Amino acid sequence: MIPALYALGDVKKNFQLRKVTSWDINWYFIITVISLMVGFRYQVGGDWDSYLDKLESVSFGFKEALLESGDPGYNLINWLSLFFGGIFVVNFVCGLIFTLGLVLFCRTLPFPWLAITVAIPYLVIVVSMGYSRQAVAIGISMMALASLNQRKLQQNIIYSSIAVLFHSSAIIMLPFYALSIKTKRWILLPILAVLGLLIYQFLIASKVDSFTEGYLYSFYSSSGAKIRVWMNAVPSILFLIFRNKFPISNSEKQFWTLMALGGILTIFVLQVSTSSTAVDRVALYWIPIQLYVFSWLPLVLRKNLDPKITTYFIVIYYAIIQFVWLFYADTAFAWLPYQFYFFGVW
Repeated sequence: MIPALYALGDVKKNFQLRKVTSWDINWYFIITVISLMVGFRYQVGGDWDSYLDKLESVSFGFKEALLESGDPGYNLINWLSLFFGGIFVVNFVCGLIFTLGLVLFCRTLPFPWLAITVAIPYLVIVVSMGYSRQAVAIGISMMALASLNQRKLQQNIIYSSIAVLFHSSAIIMLPFYALSIKTKRWILLPILAVLGLLIYQFLIASKVDSFTEGYLYSFYSSSGAKIRVWMNAVPSILFLIFRNKFPISNSEKQFWTLMALGGILTIFVLQVSTSSTAVDRVALYWIPIQLYVFSWLPLVLRKNLDPKITTYFIVIYYAIIQFVWLFYADTAFAWLPYQFYFFGVW
């Protein structure tokens, strides 16, 4: 609700704003609120018990923590949290990293508060409170996207590499970055290729069999996967239709074109996949395209539609998504009622 009010005020104030340079109290407020809500939730999220088991599994020592499950970044946070407060420290650190990535990415967009509003119903409430490891990887991936929007390729590569340390599935983003490079290709492409091979060899190769057996051959199914994939496909289609109206650099346009095509492709992959869960989890990395496209849309359509009206439609659209998920999603019970560690049930 709060980001929506900021979004409506933002578009009324100046619908030609491209970048936000100042860090006023509102940004610190939203970072604090989301980080605390994510970090100090209690028994909220479908995988709550699984993360407690993960915390226990790294209690055998530092070396074991780094080698456990191939996600050394997340395992290291777990191991350190054993000395400082357990699962709530893990969740708070992960929530803070995720929120910083979200805010840094949104601040590179024309209407950052509108992008935050778009993120709340699913990316913040469901993903960051339900899939801690992948949420951190997505948060750091959004830092990489912010670097891409600001044409800082070296930072983009660094953030992309760090994201894989928290969830190996984040490697899926590297080819999209590589294919969108327009300058210094002869230097950066070999670096990304070698980096990708190293990441695969040391972090992913040992997990291929368990992933294949756990997702592809076990016929795992995620209820609502089709809806979530379409949530990415809608902005993907909109971007491809209006891509020439986006006043962005060629490399940025190339990247988001590839992402849009990928977002549409997941619809067809979902139809033929034996495991909707696998497609559903990979599609989480496409959620930022919702933030990107819908933040740009009031500007892109301004010649045909008042930016304020476009913003109202977007806010209402995501309010409906929030309502439907809360009252009709099969798994919503795992998030309800929201419980805050210090204050009990809200």
